[in-house]
Amino acid sequence: PASTAVPDEGYHLVGWYADEECTDLLSTNATFTPAKNGTVWEAATYYAKFEINTYKITFQNEDGTELQSGMMEYGAMPVYNGATPTKAPAENDPYTYRFAGWTPEIQVVTGEAVYQATYDALFDFKGTIDHGTISYDGVSVSNVLVRNDAVKGSDVGRQMTFKPEAGYQIKKVSINGVGQTVTLESDGSYIHTFEQGMRAEEKLIEVETEQIEVVINIQFTDGTN
Repeated sequence: PASTAVPDEGYHLVGWYADEECTDLLSTNATFTPAKNGTVWEAATYYAKFEINTYKITFQNEDGTELQSGMMEYGAMPVYNGATPTKAPAENDPYTYRFAGWTPEIQVVTGEAVYQATYDALFDFKGTIDHGTISYDGVSVSNVLVRNDAVKGSDVGRQMTFKPEAGYQIKKVSINGVGQTVTLESDGSYIHTFEQGMRAEEKLIEVETEQIEVVINIQFTDGTN
């Protein structure tokens, strides 16, 4: 009679063998029917051999350059063993790049997979006000805010508030040296919102203040000033 070998998930059938050591191959078909001795089957034991599946796993850089590849068994967790991937900025690119991980997220092996390096775009960011304080996301940080290795696109929707000292008002706001038309709050402060997240195009925000002139008009009892 015929017998059918059904492998577990992640395994495949190598074949049917006549011996327990699986050296005498009889068939590579999943369904195996032993030969009759004349008109009858003789008592015999046959052995199905299974092996775990292996798949090619590749790690590549953002530009498609292969960094590491090899065959891995089903159910194993891929590990990248090479040097940390790097990305050189293009000419006139204001950013530097830091390896951020792999996409898609690394998972146990269930089939062939390609993992690609991803990077954070970094730049140095600075906000200053000559007379006053800066609050970032509601927390006061003095008159200078420095973000070393700021990440492009981070902090979407967060706000930086420039608050002049008493007796001062905001005179000018510039971003990377370019004057800006701004909207002042009722308390005389200026709020900058990172609508698209932090970018090198906004790497230096400077707020210049000026003293508020106070005109005192003294009127004497005889009506003169």
